[in-house]
Amino acid sequence: ASPQLRRLKEQGCAVHTIGAYSPFHMLSYYKQLMAVLRAGHYDIVHAYNITRSWLLFLAARKCKVPIRLFHARTSKTDGKLPIQATYRLFIRLGTGLSTHLLANSEESGQFFFKGKPFRVIKNAIDLDAFAVSPEHRARRRSELGLEDGFVLGHVGRFTEAKNHGFLVDIFKEVLARDDTARLLLVGDGPLFQPVVDKVKLEGIEGKVRFAGARNDVPEWYCAMDVFVFPSLYEGYGNAAVEAQAAGLPVVASAAVPRTVVLTDRVHFMPASSSLADWAERILDTKGARSPRGGQEAIDSKGFGMDEASDSLYAYYRAICRKENE
Repeated sequence: ASPQLRRLKEQGCAVHTIGAYSPFHMLSYYKQLMAVLRAGHYDIVHAYNITRSWLLFLAARKCKVPIRLFHARTSKTDGKLPIQATYRLFIRLGTGLSTHLLANSEESGQFFFKGKPFRVIKNAIDLDAFAVSPEHRARRRSELGLEDGFVLGHVGRFTEAKNHGFLVDIFKEVLARDDTARLLLVGDGPLFQPVVDKVKLEGIEGKVRFAGARNDVPEWYCAMDVFVFPSLYEGYGNAAVEAQAAGLPVVASAAVPRTVVLTDRVHFMPASSSLADWAERILDTKGARSPRGGQEAIDSKGFGMDEASDSLYAYYRAICRKENE
């Protein structure tokens, strides 16, 4: 079991595991959902997944679950037109079968729900986990041979949205100006190997570190000096919030929602920015990393786990009361 599942079980949560979703075994998946919902007598189902939420809502409606929450978490979808059309169909189905609409940002809500009313729910993070640790910083930088380098970092899945290829181009431009620069990439995904191949083709494999998918992501933020976030689109941009909690300056594309700005260390690059513009802005952040982190500022804006979970629980109770009136 994953650390997250173990933690949920330790906290007394009931965790039901069902078979993996497949378009070729949709009926089996639906029957498993029905079995869980019938046994649980639930008041609420809360779903995030674009392709499968509608099926959960269909089962929930059949089982007379009165409240069905559809939660938008992206402002665009990857893929060519036929795939985009399929996603749009799933979103319409999910919207039609749900009773309440939620989003992690205004951008996500507008993309999903096309003018229908929705409620924005803040993406909380565990601020304690992102506390700045000199020990973690020293250990991770030593492991990767980054002790004296100026480390550009990124955390995220290797997908079209995250724009890793452009990030490598930005890094090359920074490297031309500062030969101590290094690039640290944390994550995995479908475009991982193409990015590895691009790094080799550019002849900079000795300057780039691939950490892969990690369960200890907060420690890796400690190894960075600046977080670079050149996304083509973002539903919210949680990694930018995590980076600020870890005390890092953030240099982000204009596509990242402005709601991620929770400290004074976030810099946005206009869409027209050249590689040289990106490099200069990144190099300007040298020394801007805060040794104290940004937890206090982020917590004060309601993004701490305790306040956000209390807020979500209060919302659940309010809609249940309204349903029972």
